Amino acid sequence: GKVTSDYSALFSESQGRILVSINPKNKSQFEKLMSGVSFLQIGKVVASESISIKNLQGKTIFDENINSIEKIYKRRFKTY
Repeated sequence: GKVTSDYSALFSESQGRILVSINPKNKSQFEKLMSGVSFLQIGKVVASESISIKNLQGKTIFDENINSIEKIYKRRFKTY
């Protein structure tokens, strides 16, 4: 089915969910191959020092420097 909420797009745990990264020039071909399968573009790779997430309406809801995120992540596992 169609994703109708930001929460579902980001955190749904439906079975068979996979994350795929494709070259933008192959987008049309990928979408044709996935015809009949529920999928959603949730982002794109850009040359940036941050991770930015926009909601379904295009409003930025998260924007953080990659180095800051990595430090926070590694801090959690510091004692292991």
